[in-house]
Amino acid sequence: RSETNAKIEDSMKQLILFSTLFLFLFGCKENNNPTSKENHSSGGKVAFTFDKVNAPAGVKTITTMLSRTGFEAISKTIDIKADTSAVILFEEIPVGTWHVKVDANDGEGKVLYTGQADVIVLEGTVSQVNLVLSPVATGVGNVQINVTWGSVPATWKDYENNPVITEMSGVSQPKVYFINEKYYMYYSTTNPPAAVCLAISDDGSAWEKYPSNPILSGNDLQGDGGGIAPGPVIQIDSFYVMFYQAYSSSTGHVVRVAKSFDGIHWERAANNILTINGNYIFHASSVIKHGNNYFLYFIKHDPSTWKEAIYLAISANGETWEQYSEEPVLRSDYDWEKGGVRFINILSEGEKYVAVYSDYGDASHNYTTNFGYATSVDGKNWIKKSEPIFNYEMTANMWARDGISYPFLTRVGNEPRVYYLGITGSGVWKIGYAYQN
Repeated sequence: RSETNAKIEDSMKQLILFSTLFLFLFGCKENNNPTSKENHSSGGKVAFTFDKVNAPAGVKTITTMLSRTGFEAISKTIDIKADTSAVILFEEIPVGTWHVKVDANDGEGKVLYTGQADVIVLEGTVSQVNLVLSPVATGVGNVQINVTWGSVPATWKDYENNPVITEMSGVSQPKVYFINEKYYMYYSTTNPPAAVCLAISDDGSAWEKYPSNPILSGNDLQGDGGGIAPGPVIQIDSFYVMFYQAYSSSTGHVVRVAKSFDGIHWERAANNILTINGNYIFHASSVIKHGNNYFLYFIKHDPSTWKEAIYLAISANGETWEQYSEEPVLRSDYDWEKGGVRFINILSEGEKYVAVYSDYGDASHNYTTNFGYATSVDGKNWIKKSEPIFNYEMTANMWARDGISYPFLTRVGNEPRVYYLGITGSGVWKIGYAYQN
């Protein structure tokens, strides 16, 4: 827990309404007609449990409201002194993201304490939300909301036949996509100058290297002769677009752009260097389509801590990019995240996004040792799992005992997988994967 959060909580101890408010979310399948009254007819429940004992003397009633665009708002009120139950129960709630607002009143219409958050109701899943209500009076306190999602996958298992891609010179930075009814893995060689290679698979486990590797090499005339590595790929119109990492003595580390019709033959784009707000960036990590816009997640140092953090840029056409905020969308919050957070990859999962990212080294390992997990409804605001989901000690027979990095979250069929770089005890870089157990 950060020092700032600790101070906020300490300052509110005498004023908060209750120590914990638990929201148990049981989702049901969503009705296709969200504005009709029949949308609450198939059985999900949302239960709010209150700590009546520690409620301040002035609080008489508690009102809880659930709201969501396209749905009728639902609210219920209990009298915490007169009612025997300390539970507000909402039944037959469709799955999806709901906004929760809780007000503590004096019994005469005046709100004394309030708190709110977005919660995700998932079918057959229990989620827990810890919501602290703070005073409404000006200058008295702040709202502090901590959310723990019970739906976060907690168990990952390393593939027993890892590694799946090796070369004597070493390999790194896997990116796996389903293209042309096959799984395409783009990866880099570590023998300088680095280049982008391709392997193809039917099942994501047995890989065949493309016979004409590398498929994209550095070129001094193009300004990337110092070596290149694969970046995130997305389809824009009829092209696959790759935002790859490149190095040259003139520009240093930058992100460049290549395009392909088939995912195999790549050509540098006309506007080859990616700029965000007119500035170069050094590592593009993930790219997704969100609504009518493209979201690109990139790495740079957080000026407040000088640790690596993940930022967001947005584009309407995939060519001109603007930074979403001066603040990162993910930064290091926990002790295990050490020097920062980096190398994120994001997938759409129903009404939310899920992501896996890496930390940045520790005292005994100069490379990443842990992978973290985060969820988001809008791609901008992320909720992180407090503990890592995978680390180098979980690799099969400790094959990557010197560290892991570059996690790439994808699906092979319906199975979530994280492909990653593993460093063996002899220091050789190889590629393996873990799957959701």
